[in-house]
Amino acid sequence: MSDHPIHKSGLKLFTPQAGTDDETAPVLVGTMEGSFVHKTVRDRWPQIIGKIVDHFHTKRREMMEEFGEEADADVKAVIHGLSEMRYRMSTDKTLTLLTDDYHDVQKWNDKLEMIQKEIGPDETTWFRTAWMFTECYLYRSLYGLVHSTKLLGTYDWFMDSKKEAFDTHLDQVKEAIYYVWTCTNDVELTPDHVKETLLVMLRMSLWANKGDLSLSGGNAVTSPPNPVFVATKLQDKILADDMEEAVDDYLTKLDQFRRDGKRRVDIVLDNAGLELLMDLLLVEVLFKARLVDKVVLHGKAIPWFVSDVTEADMRWQIDRLMQINDVTARTLSHKWKLRLQTGELSFRAHPFWTSWHNMEDMESAAPDLYDELDDNSSFMILKGDLNYRKLLRDRMWRMDTELSVAVGDVSLNPPILALRCNKSETIAGLDESCMELLGGIANRPDVWLCSGDYAPKRFHPSLLAIRTRLITMVMNEIAIVLISAAVVWLLVYCILVIQRVKMDQDYTSLEQRAHSFNSVNSRRSTMSSSAPRSPNVPRGSKREEQTSLFAFVA
Repeated sequence: MSDHPIHKSGLKLFTPQAGTDDETAPVLVGTMEGSFVHKTVRDRWPQIIGKIVDHFHTKRREMMEEFGEEADADVKAVIHGLSEMRYRMSTDKTLTLLTDDYHDVQKWNDKLEMIQKEIGPDETTWFRTAWMFTECYLYRSLYGLVHSTKLLGTYDWFMDSKKEAFDTHLDQVKEAIYYVWTCTNDVELTPDHVKETLLVMLRMSLWANKGDLSLSGGNAVTSPPNPVFVATKLQDKILADDMEEAVDDYLTKLDQFRRDGKRRVDIVLDNAGLELLMDLLLVEVLFKARLVDKVVLHGKAIPWFVSDVTEADMRWQIDRLMQINDVTARTLSHKWKLRLQTGELSFRAHPFWTSWHNMEDMESAAPDLYDELDDNSSFMILKGDLNYRKLLRDRMWRMDTELSVAVGDVSLNPPILALRCNKSETIAGLDESCMELLGGIANRPDVWLCSGDYAPKRFHPSLLAIRTRLITMVMNEIAIVLISAAVVWLLVYCILVIQRVKMDQDYTSLEQRAHSFNSVNSRRSTMSSSAPRSPNVPRGSKREEQTSLFAFVA
């Protein structure tokens, strides 16, 4: 086996003590027997491909009716390609170059050739190549098979299962819609009320992530009947919760993080169905509370990881709400359509989200997306396991590794909140309290690490957020100084006014006394003009000087 970092582990079972807490941490691969990664490559992927084969067999007649008789040849070609892929996967054959003509094919082939040079062509197999690349390669290869056909190029073979997953949860849909409607209409949206509603909605959005069809191998997943109950009662299942910090310091204070004059939130979506509905309801709360001016939803351009959201999925779900027997659901459906029309709400599907790249690679791999987010986004929410793995670079970290170390050089300006139910062995930022919370199952990752029953809600404040926070602190200090100076000035002014009033009173009194004295003096002058001057009072005496002084003051 190669000495490349992805092959150095040799571990047979992933445990809380596995991995390292520095840049030597190896990426995850399917050769680690007993791990969730190994089970995924060995069991889940072949099961998913098998269900796709069954889908094309079942839908063959419908496709011929919809696309014409020639679609039969396309269906047979796809089934043949899928069967070949499943064989090569199950027997750990080498990965082969893509042969379709989709716009990104050369990038994929260049990357695969680079891996072959790094670890050797014979080592670049389904089990031995980095899990992140191989899993993304799987879904890109599936798309390439269908895209290369004559008539089925735009066909989404996962669409039926995504529609079924949504319709299965209509009761939960109505419960969630009723909760949001009662929390945001005909009530006073005080700061405390908005905060509590946001926290509940973020938890609902988190736990809806359990309904992941790729985790179940494409089998239908049923969520608990009341999503509000789940959000409030499963708090002890959240291992690392940064939620209040994100809400208190950022999400409710987006005025401090305006980009180009606007408050914009970007949500990188995960699953269609109930989870997408929760995401849309979270968006509605943000708008109703007047915390944002714009929300951008980032989804997938092609069918991806079984249940990931495409634009067609989102529009279908919004339309579907118009058909159910619920007035509030229809009202929200109409409102979301209007928001899409006005641009308040938008959907974008950049190729970066259907690539093998980690978040750390965005600046070099997708500079247009990086610049757009860096310049315009005030806050980002990453949904789901895949986005979490990409944020942490899908490495075998020690579980107590600092989150900032695992994230690496993600230099985007907007703060990032990651909402993910644990569905893989990529995790970091857990401390002893998390292990204590897990108790006896701490050393059983199959029970809590990859089951989707536990979750970290982690927050990564960006440099801009930290910088803005520091600026705010400085401005607060400056404000205190200015206010103090103003108070001192006001006190001095009041003292001066009091003194001036007193002086005016004294002046009036002196003026009256001077007037009285001058009158007396005038009478004396008249008398002295007819009487001889006393020889004891010479001209220019103090009495005359005093009279002159008062006259001057007057």
